[in-house]
Amino acid sequence: MIKNIIFDIGGVIWKGNHSSILDKLNLSLKEKDEIEKVYFKPWLKVDLGKETINERFSSCKFSFKINNDIKDKLINFYKYREFNYDVINLINKLKEKGFNIYILSNNNKEAINYLKGLDILKNIDGWIVSCDTHLMKPSEEIYKALLNKFNLNPHECYFIDDKEKNINAAKKLGIDGYIFKNTDDLINDMIDKKIIKN
Repeated sequence: MIKNIIFDIGGVIWKGNHSSILDKLNLSLKEKDEIEKVYFKPWLKVDLGKETINERFSSCKFSFKINNDIKDKLINFYKYREFNYDVINLINKLKEKGFNIYILSNNNKEAINYLKGLDILKNIDGWIVSCDTHLMKPSEEIYKALLNKFNLNPHECYFIDDKEKNINAAKKLGIDGYIFKNTDDLINDMIDKKIIKN
């Protein structure tokens, strides 16, 4: 019987990926491509907790002027990301039904500290994040870190992530899962697997 529901953040609780902030910037396509390549692409050390966002930004050399508004949006991009409120509503309903709710995410310290302070995510029972563990999905070790820290039975867990490789890694450890596309399909999968009732 499933007792624990585990959510990814990017692409599930947050819409899109971190570089979706580029759509909000008044820049040319060439400039956006440069930011993607120079700033967002070499992001691994940030999500592993080995580099701060400020350090990442300071190490970048752009061929065009970055004004204060653009700098703010790049450094604080996580504050400008769109939430998937259908997923947040589902989290709250699952909590009401007695499920334990956990986060398992490849993410940076700044974003996680911001998210932990939000009232809309108050129903999260525990967080395992790459910046704290220095491990990343789909590494088996980060899933084990979640199971060990919260003393979870993998066969009582259901994991929601937008990447197939992350779901496959969870399944190898006995954690069932769903590759997230939209909330309606997710709910239907949970009904089909008798995790929740229609």
